[in-house]
Amino acid sequence: MIIPDGEQNKSLKTAVRVFEFLKKNKYSKSIVLVALGGGVIGDLTGFISSIYLRGTHFVQIPTSLLSQIDSSMGGKNAINYEDAKNMIGSFYHPDLVIINLDFLETLPIRHFRSGMAEAIKYGIAMNYDFFCWIEDNYEKISLLDEESIRHLVLLCCKMKCEVVVQDPKEYRNKRVLLNLGHTFAHSIESFSKFNESLYHGEAVSIGMVISLKIANIVNRFSERDIFRVISLLKRFDLPLSYQRHIPFEDYLYFMNYDKKRTGQDQINLVLPLKIGTSILYRNIDKKIIYHAIY
Repeated sequence: MIIPDGEQNKSLKTAVRVFEFLKKNKYSKSIVLVALGGGVIGDLTGFISSIYLRGTHFVQIPTSLLSQIDSSMGGKNAINYEDAKNMIGSFYHPDLVIINLDFLETLPIRHFRSGMAEAIKYGIAMNYDFFCWIEDNYEKISLLDEESIRHLVLLCCKMKCEVVVQDPKEYRNKRVLLNLGHTFAHSIESFSKFNESLYHGEAVSIGMVISLKIANIVNRFSERDIFRVISLLKRFDLPLSYQRHIPFEDYLYFMNYDKKRTGQDQINLVLPLKIGTSILYRNIDKKIIYHAIY
């Protein structure tokens, strides 16, 4: 089946269409579902594979930078429901992940840059040396230098796998660190109705900038480090703010769908202490969030 890309297609409606196709063709539990595409296709296929006949074989062949370094690994699969990002999902690992770097040569530059936001996120959240390496090699990365891209993808995969092994279902506050910037990113995507005016990585870039500003207030994350991060995001032409105005009550509405939430109206955020180290903060004061956004 050919499923169009775009977050608006990562939906229950699309999943039902795939289930109807599988049912009509009487596919058994021994079927192997192969996700050939970016993060949307991988998420959708993984979710369907996890519940069709209580689980089938599943292979990921990620074709975008974002899916190669992040979403194809770790077993998290989800679809959007109405205006809520990733509300319905499962933990279900693929039998195999096949990464072919040649696919990156086919990507529009904007898609590639969107994936770089997730790579930069790894550096900010948990690996200072990796952040410095991206700073030093951004020109080679932008030119898709083969050795640099291989190093980038391999190291990101290694970091993701190490975290998943330690905390496979986000019970130990380790895997949650990979959600740096995502609370705001998901709110922005939901507000825009997943219309692709902003790619996921671009939304993450904006979300990280907001998170840095909050960290500056909460734990004195340094202005110098904020400058370094923003400078690196700019080098990859990633957005620092959302062009449309989102009312604060809408931000709060969508943040209440966030999976890091542990209580009614309680907002928990992953914030960096310094580049390369981050922790989960609980019950952030809404006044601080407002100040950081506006």
